[in-house]
Amino acid sequence: MSQYDPALDDAAREARLRKENKKPRRYFPWVFLAIQLLFVIWIVSAIVGNSGDPVGDCGSLSQQACNDAESVGTGIGVALVVILWLVVDFILAITYLVFKAVKR
Repeated sequence: MSQYDPALDDAAREARLRKENKKPRRYFPWVFLAIQLLFVIWIVSAIVGNSGDPVGDCGSLSQQACNDAESVGTGIGVALVVILWLVVDFILAITYLVFKAVKR
């Protein structure tokens, strides 16, 4: 003996529409930007870490040769960080594309 109540039907319809129109939260762009920021901080700190402080013990090298060797080492280290950065970005891109394809 239930009677049709249009107010309840409208409320249910509105609740369903709110649930359907709710935008999904997007965490990936923020995670991606955080990772990019970490790599930028890593590279800047590596470059600033070699800010011309004279090296104390150079062994048989002259001071100029020792500073040059330290600069080359810093350059190689930064290059390796950039390569790692590219690999991580590639893995993140593939992961994003796979999860995006799975959602469809």
